[in-house]
Amino acid sequence: MSKKPHPGVPHDAGLVVADGRTAFILRNTGTAILPKFALVEELHNGHTAAAHEMGSDHPGRVHSSTGARRSAVEETDYHTQAEQRFAAQVAESVARLHGAGTFKAFVLVADPRTLAVLRSELPKPVQAAVVDEIAKDLTKHPLHEMERLLAG
Repeated sequence: MSKKPHPGVPHDAGLVVADGRTAFILRNTGTAILPKFALVEELHNGHTAAAHEMGSDHPGRVHSSTGARRSAVEETDYHTQAEQRFAAQVAESVARLHGAGTFKAFVLVADPRTLAVLRSELPKPVQAAVVDEIAKDLTKHPLHEMERLLAG
């Protein structure tokens, strides 16, 4: 089974590069084959608390209604919740830019978990404008490296 290469980022399309903490909305001023990305918007998740500061220190316990059995309750993952809220904020920014006519097409690049949240949070008209999705975290790469990695 051969992996189909992505077509690249079309000229003048929006490129959304995100993870749970950082997002870059870029414009391709170059071509799909030789992209040149320009920063349009940069977003950061303001949430930086350590896990032990975010919730209780011990998981809760549940007593069985019959017998003396007890079970631990799974602790809420506050980091995951914060990352999902951030991805929803990124989706709002993308929808705003699409609604303003800034971009007619988008390529989404994000780690698989963030990509899933972005996909579900984008309104239908914006979902229709997404021309490619790439499940990869490129937020720590400089622009020139992103250009190289996403060249068509």
